Amino acid sequence: MADKKYTVLGPVEGMKYWITFDVAIIGIPLKSPPIDTLLEELQKEKEADALINLRYWTDKYIFLFLTLNRLHISAEAVRFDGVISNPVLQPEPRRKGR
Repeated sequence: MADKKYTVLGPVEGMKYWITFDVAIIGIPLKSPPIDTLLEELQKEKEADALINLRYWTDKYIFLFLTLNRLHISAEAVRFDGVISNPVLQPEPRRKGR
């Protein structure tokens, strides 16, 4: 990304939760951590091409055998200069064959 020019659209911030079932040293997530979905939501929030300067931190709250995990992400949304967002792809013309 160092050789691409971009415009900073502004800061974005978000948070997601998920639960794990913990017994001693074994932890089983009840659903997958929503890291990808959070990053996609932050990117769509400003209609950005990418996120830069990501900072994250996590919290855990333990209730008996259940652990509530919380993920915070803050970043800067950017749009690349000279790039058309979501270009409409034209199918290649079919060649006449034998």
